Amino acid sequence: MKINERETLLELNNYLRGINEGEQRQRRGVEEKPNIQTDRVEISQKSREIQKVRNMVENAPDVREAKVKELKNSIESGTYSVRGEKIAGEMIKKSLIDKFL
Repeated sequence: MKINERETLLELNNYLRGINEGEQRQRRGVEEKPNIQTDRVEISQKSREIQKVRNMVENAPDVREAKVKELKNSIESGTYSVRGEKIAGEMIKKSLIDKFL
């Protein structure tokens, strides 16, 4: 790369000119503010409803304590009866629902 004196002087002059312009602005009290663009996000009503339902599901208990207590009492007292047909039917129904969803 060949650097000649003229190019060096032009670059130096441009650099110094930029510094001088900056100093002059400061003396006049003019602040340079960059052109700031802001992003904007809008959440649709449907998204708000989905978030509300999601929060309800997350805050719901994993175990239905009243139902568990009722079943536990029935088992302990010997009054709980198991019907095989009902259990098999529910298992098949849930299996089909899972398959198609």
